[in-house]
Amino acid sequence: MRKLWMVIAVAVALTAGPGQTLAAPPGAVPVYCTGVAFQASESNLTCRRGDTRATVSTVPEGMFLHITDIVVNPNNTATSGTYSILVGRDDGTEFPGTPSVELLGEAAGSYHFSTPYIVLSSGEAVAARVQSNSVLSAMDVRASGYLASTASP
Repeated sequence: MRKLWMVIAVAVALTAGPGQTLAAPPGAVPVYCTGVAFQASESNLTCRRGDTRATVSTVPEGMFLHITDIVVNPNNTATSGTYSILVGRDDGTEFPGTPSVELLGEAAGSYHFSTPYIVLSSGEAVAARVQSNSVLSAMDVRASGYLASTASP
């Protein structure tokens, strides 16, 4: 019975209701990433630490990068058109790696995940590619989240 209560307590602690976001773990460092994604060509995003503004090319050893928000906009003056863009992990293998997410929309989109949808490990980077079926051929991509020493939020 004691184990059951512990499992329930952990499940309640890790569950966010509608409109709630799980908090970053203690000691987490905010990170923001920017870049331009093109059709049929993978592009790594440039990420920076929120505390020092230092560039984070790949996730540092012993850390995890949790992506919680992604914003995409046309990389030109287009006000209409559809896009299909992949945002995910670049670990040196064929893109997209797992985890990744395909975002579909019109002109621009903003996505927030109440728990980090993409969690990258040491040595990995955030990358994006506009799919060949996208009317908009270049997209500005911004992602944010945090670096933490644990993979769990």
